[in-house]
Amino acid sequence: RQSVAAIHAPFWQWSVERPDRIQCPHCHIIYPHADYAEHGRLRLPRLGIHYDYYLTPTQRRAHDQGRDGLGASSFGGGPTHVSLSGEVERCALNWVLGQLEPSALAAALFEEPTWGQLVGDLLERLAQVLARYPIYSYRQEFADCDPAYAVEHLNALPTPLKRAACRYTYCGQCGESRDLHGLGHSTTSVCFMPDGEWGAARLAREKASHGQLFLALMQAYDLVHPWLPQVQRERIEQDLLLEYYQYVEGLTQRVDNKSGPGAAARVACGIMFGDEDCIASGVERFEAILHGQFYDAGSWRETPIYGAKALVEGLWQIPELIRRRQDLYAGGVLRQALTTYAEAATPLGTQPSLDDSAVDFGLSPHLVDLAQLRLGIEVPLAPLDLSGLRTAAPTQRLGFAGYVPRWEMSLVDDDERRAGDGGCGFVAVGHLARPQPAHSWARRLLGEGHSTPPARCALQRFYRGRGLVCLGFGRGTLATQIYLDGGDGISRHRHLAPLQLSMFSSGFEIFPDVGYIADHPANAWVRTTASHNSVVVNGEPLRAAGRCRLHESWRTGDMARAHVRVNVVDADGVCRNAQRRITLIDAVDDWPLILLDELLVTGPGDIDHVMWVNAHPDRGDVDRLAGDRSWIETVPAWNLPIQIPGQAQPPEAPVTDVAPRDPTRREPDQGFGQARQWQQGGPVSPGDSWQWSTEIGAVTAIALSSSAKISTFHAPAWRTYAEIQAAPSATWRSVVLRQQANQAGRVLYLIGQSEPISCEIDNGSGCVVLQRRGTRRSLSLPAQLPEMK
Repeated sequence: RQSVAAIHAPFWQWSVERPDRIQCPHCHIIYPHADYAEHGRLRLPRLGIHYDYYLTPTQRRAHDQGRDGLGASSFGGGPTHVSLSGEVERCALNWVLGQLEPSALAAALFEEPTWGQLVGDLLERLAQVLARYPIYSYRQEFADCDPAYAVEHLNALPTPLKRAACRYTYCGQCGESRDLHGLGHSTTSVCFMPDGEWGAARLAREKASHGQLFLALMQAYDLVHPWLPQVQRERIEQDLLLEYYQYVEGLTQRVDNKSGPGAAARVACGIMFGDEDCIASGVERFEAILHGQFYDAGSWRETPIYGAKALVEGLWQIPELIRRRQDLYAGGVLRQALTTYAEAATPLGTQPSLDDSAVDFGLSPHLVDLAQLRLGIEVPLAPLDLSGLRTAAPTQRLGFAGYVPRWEMSLVDDDERRAGDGGCGFVAVGHLARPQPAHSWARRLLGEGHSTPPARCALQRFYRGRGLVCLGFGRGTLATQIYLDGGDGISRHRHLAPLQLSMFSSGFEIFPDVGYIADHPANAWVRTTASHNSVVVNGEPLRAAGRCRLHESWRTGDMARAHVRVNVVDADGVCRNAQRRITLIDAVDDWPLILLDELLVTGPGDIDHVMWVNAHPDRGDVDRLAGDRSWIETVPAWNLPIQIPGQAQPPEAPVTDVAPRDPTRREPDQGFGQARQWQQGGPVSPGDSWQWSTEIGAVTAIALSSSAKISTFHAPAWRTYAEIQAAPSATWRSVVLRQQANQAGRVLYLIGQSEPISCEIDNGSGCVVLQRRGTRRSLSLPAQLPEMK
């Protein structure tokens, strides 16, 4: 009940010293356990195997023994039963799979034939048992037939060959849903797997891990095969590598962000067995995947973390595998993409958390090293210290290598080993978390040294493909960098947050973007407009209806400006024009950083300008500095799935472009509810101000235009799974200004304020006059934003 999402093998505590048991990391129950006997059984009569799984007492008493899926756990919106015995076996299998490539590398580096023979014996054993592993899906649907046939007929499998514990896999009916995942289209003669090749698995877990595992097996064999007898080599090549390659090839037909390992597998297989067509197919897919993930100028078609997914999980191997044949580093999208990762990185060294991209994400060390060694591009390595993000539950960065362990994980001295710490396994099973290294195995193996790159300048750039504006001042970790994300009209891995504003300065995140917490139920909040510095219309989120356009952009001296506009669609399907203009003035002469933020959305209704700051956790409440008004507690004014632990109510139905909530899904025990402490006051007059306290000083917001009312509420401030569990009450205080219809809202921010500053607005001259200690500073306001069709 305390697991963050679906249970997979990496969830459990497991040790190679006790391979027949697993332990829950939360309640510490050890399984198998007499109180949790497995009474469910899924039979595959044609293959002659069966799987046992756990049923709750309620499910056991039910007439259908849990086959309706009600009360089951959930993964991706579908009911799933938990096989505790299967989890034990999966932990052991993953550990064994994870030993092969590192052990083979050690055998080759130290020229130890005995170690090489051990790897060969394990590969031969895999060849012997591979036939017993069927094709199955994310949804626990098993194909009771030859796996090669199942792959060939993945989306038109004869129904009698399909086996599942829940009947929804055949009829699509589950709870109130009558066609869950389109399974209602199955017939008595033909079924399909709803995830298709995306989530079909065999030895590995799904599409990308299939390709990564094949590469690990292939490379392990390539390192040790000279020490193996001829008969054993033939068995491994024919019954394991070539047999398993059929499934890798069959399950990676489509080109998407999980296709990188499959493309690299084609090249590796072609090189080993002398198949030029196979090599050419892999290289062709290399280019297609890059063009599918990055615009020509290098910005992301999906997100920073998903753009890197294909690269880090295997695509990087293709230019390395064929360097003596062809130089894929020479130009094109790969160079542009790595250049974008280098230039657009935040001053903290992380990548900007655009849409579905985690706030702590940075390129893996081996990609950072290869970019520098092969192309001379200095991509920053995300730091271990993430205090600049002010996460309530900071965790060590583990790096990211997909589903296979990084080689340096196995380079652990005896005095660094911990109780229960076996070797590293496939998807890191049996291995305690280690922080990512400063330099990867790539630099070690290539024998290259490392020099500290110069401090990077703040970026001034408009990425037309992604619709992203970058403005800033300064150099290095203390630079000021603003990201204004207008959007590109794509819905895949996007948040409903057109014209989202985020900002870093003086080593800290100022205007936060919540980021990405993947499959957790709270992701419904993370994806909404109101979880960003953006705008809400009539209490509902917006979505970008097309690519953001740059209307104005310039920088001169200590001032920079950008003006963007994008068409948006509200919850009623009405198309509106939205504009945002930001003017950034660098901190000079002991004055704080100044930001003028102007936002306009056309059309009738309530236009709510949402503002929040990553405030100091001990002083996060908004203080009123000016404007005498009466604050009242109100009910939440928006129809948004704002989820806060500690409330009894289930979340509201997710909004447009968010997967519908499964009514059978059991929510975490802490519960979810509406936003807390929603307060309302108003109206707001020019000159009214409010303030957040941060480590770099106060962030003061001054209204430069009238508003119908002002509201505040506590917004969830979760950034990671760990943070949701460790600090479920973490919030930021948000401020909302309700604008008049077709009227631009103007707010002036003083960022890093260390002393009182007064503000006067001279309507006659169109100037704002700031005063402190008898010193005055006059700022000329630009003309009002024009309404654009």
